[in-house]
Amino acid sequence: MTYNTDGQLTTTVVTGSSYTGLYAADGSYNIVLNTSPTYIGLWHSCGGLNAFVVNTPDIGYYAPNGSVNVITKNAGYVLAQPQGNRSWTYTYNNPEAAAVAAAFTIPPSFSRASQIDTLVGSLKSAGVWSLIDVLYVMAAADSQAAGINWINPATFVLIPTGSPAFTANKGYTGNGATSYLDSGYNPSTAALGMTLNDGHISGWSLSNLPAASNNRIVGNTGTTSGRTLILLRNIGDFCSPLVNDAGGSTITNTTTQGHFIANRSGLSALQVYRNGSSIGSLTTASASLATFSVSFLRDDTFFSTLQISCGSMGRSLTAPQSAAFYSALQVYMQSVGAV
Repeated sequence: MTYNTDGQLTTTVVTGSSYTGLYAADGSYNIVLNTSPTYIGLWHSCGGLNAFVVNTPDIGYYAPNGSVNVITKNAGYVLAQPQGNRSWTYTYNNPEAAAVAAAFTIPPSFSRASQIDTLVGSLKSAGVWSLIDVLYVMAAADSQAAGINWINPATFVLIPTGSPAFTANKGYTGNGATSYLDSGYNPSTAALGMTLNDGHISGWSLSNLPAASNNRIVGNTGTTSGRTLILLRNIGDFCSPLVNDAGGSTITNTTTQGHFIANRSGLSALQVYRNGSSIGSLTTASASLATFSVSFLRDDTFFSTLQISCGSMGRSLTAPQSAAFYSALQVYMQSVGAV
């Protein structure tokens, strides 16, 4: 970390056109200058900070648009340093984000609180938040925070079973034999947004594994005629997406890495997205809602060795909403160092 002689933190201005991360080569903060009148949050998609130029240090840490305030110093910019007794307590722009943080046993750091707030705000702006029944961001600071259902923290807390390995800011990794994550979310009984012909499931895998029959990032804890499953890359390089159906159809796919969404938008309409882009669609007819809870890193008797950083279930998403879902998660994942 580079400091001026007066103790102020220095910054490096970047354009934001490519990913740079938070820190420059000299240890200073990378910032992207902006004058946006609307809320954009603290974190830029390049991994640096959004910054707003002010004329005095005694103005508070953040601009109304969520950027960090910076002032001119020695032909460059430094982070504004308010004078007097100022609180470091983060002020949330989204009450839903505050509810998530309140459910953490260990309160999030100032920067993590901002990252949570930015993700929630982005999902709300894109019209995605209201369509999700349960959302787990497992790339968290600790395992307790990784199990919180962001949509309603008091319900469907994720239960690690069989000792999946947790890595801070990455997520959980299965052992391929006994470990998985049980959401407790049963599509047949949850009575939330997902219905027979209106639903999605998703998972973000950090692993790039060879084709195998156990590359199942989302599945069910038991056998059911209507299933919720994403087998990312089976032998033969194909993906098996099931949303409230018995399966049988596949899509060509050669990687297990990325954010995958299996989406049912109608009786015979199934779409699959990876990192916000379509990788195919199917006409597999729906059969019934799953009667076992949805799990991650397990499907019935198959156990995965994937590393998962987040997952969700809920109502159907449009193609633009699927892209926005990925983009919002990507900003968060990059800011915490998951990807």
